[in-house]
Amino acid sequence: MNKKTAKALEGSITHWKENLEKAENNYTKNLGWKDIYFGQEECPLCDLFNKDPDIYSCDETSCRKCPIKKATNRLYCHGTPFKKIGELYKKYKRIPLLKKSKLFSKNYGIMNREIMVAIHQEVKFLEAMREKKRKK
Repeated sequence: MNKKTAKALEGSITHWKENLEKAENNYTKNLGWKDIYFGQEECPLCDLFNKDPDIYSCDETSCRKCPIKKATNRLYCHGTPFKKIGELYKKYKRIPLLKKSKLFSKNYGIMNREIMVAIHQEVKFLEAMREKKRKK
């Protein structure tokens, strides 16, 4: 892994650690997704390797040299914990609309725990990428 890629990986790890800290804070205050940012625009690795403005085009040159693509052999971080975070967002993005529901507090707590676990798994996944780099 060259220095530019290693720097982008470290930037991604830092970003997800910041998201984890926000998720932990949000958990204690039942704030859900507040200030948690994810996606192609937020990722230093995507900034370096994914120049495809249409992430759904599945152009094989997208992500081609990204260490995550190399590790998973899949585009756009499929096969990583990142995809679980996207699934949770789709699953829970409507919860703030349900604040008057009796299930609101219970669902919000479950959501916040799931978010924290998924983000923690993403941090661990990225840190393992760093470890693979060091072993080579």
